Amino acid sequence: MKKCIECKCLENLVPIFKRGSNNGTAEDYSRKMICEDCLENYEEYGRCPLCQDEAAYHERDLIDGYCREHYDEVTPYDEEEAEDKRSYAEYLMDPSH
Repeated sequence: MKKCIECKCLENLVPIFKRGSNNGTAEDYSRKMICEDCLENYEEYGRCPLCQDEAAYHERDLIDGYCREHYDEVTPYDEEEAEDKRSYAEYLMDPSH
């Protein structure tokens, strides 16, 4: 039975990618799970805001909060492009779209 690695609960579980995964697939999931509550409070794991809450990453695999694949998409080259990328990221995270 799967349970949260932090609090051992059995509900609202999110799979954790293996260390070093870069926006992987289900094959890249470790056998570990973390619940939504612990994910919010446990600093060792996090989510990329552009991965649609698919799974959790080890914090060391995130760059400024983004997976390596999406980090390049949000890294600004100039102020105008930075604003465009911020607007696009906000659009993607808005649940009404």
